[in-house]
Amino acid sequence: MKKALHYILCVTVLLLLAGCQGNTAPADGSDGSWLLGVEPEYVSEWPENEFTECIPKPEHGELDYICDYSEHGRYQVVIKEIEMSESEEYVDTLLSMGYAELVSDGNNVSVGRMLQRDNVTLSVSYSDGVLGILITISEK
Repeated sequence: MKKALHYILCVTVLLLLAGCQGNTAPADGSDGSWLLGVEPEYVSEWPENEFTECIPKPEHGELDYICDYSEHGRYQVVIKEIEMSESEEYVDTLLSMGYAELVSDGNNVSVGRMLQRDNVTLSVSYSDGVLGILITISEK
């Protein structure tokens, strides 16, 4: 049940950060339709692909699951058992790598941040215990 709640929290924050709006379904998937049909895949090894090459593996926490939306230019990695301060440290690492913060919002329970470097956009959501990273690679 706890994993399901984490999944719902991550998806909700990611949809909010993706800027979904309107009543029609745009062809580019900006309405979140790309989320449909993909189930979380629980893994124990850090995935190696064109998406995860864009970010370092977090030093803290434990890999929980991935969602492969690569057909739509996106890939999600979810880390569990990570403290809020450790997630913030990870975001600081991303910023030191040249990612720029586009938007950030949060409260004392959770934070959502969007970062960008070149053609890579990261939607990062975290709370005490869960760090979700949605990696989007746009065409150059």
